[in-house]
Amino acid sequence: MRKCYFFVLVLLLSSLELIAQNIGINNPTPHASAICDMVSTDKGILIPRLTSAQRVAIVAPAVGLLVYDLTGAKFMYFDGVVWQSVGGAVNAWGLSGNAGNGPANFIGTTDNQPIQFKINNQRSGYIDNIDGPFYGS
Repeated sequence: MRKCYFFVLVLLLSSLELIAQNIGINNPTPHASAICDMVSTDKGILIPRLTSAQRVAIVAPAVGLLVYDLTGAKFMYFDGVVWQSVGGAVNAWGLSGNAGNGPANFIGTTDNQPIQFKINNQRSGYIDNIDGPFYGS
């Protein structure tokens, strides 16, 4: 009977150690700060792919939940309140233009610095609130 208790105690203690460890996939020494540390030179990670309707139908999504939205063709994460696009700031200026540009929206700065324009990393112009616009080099 004593051996049985000892076996159960060893089993419990060893299972507690397993719960605290992280997982390494193709990595025998996963980083301590990662729950999962993967290494590959020819493969990537595939995030769950959902339509927009499937994504918004997720009941009580966790903060930081990441999915790929097939409808919008973009990665989305849940910030605790709403779904946000990864890498797409809400107030960013789109390369193909923006809609809803009224008096409250603008292109510019919120400090006393001029707007600079560059081509091939060379200044090609700026707009300054004191000196006005400048064109050329």
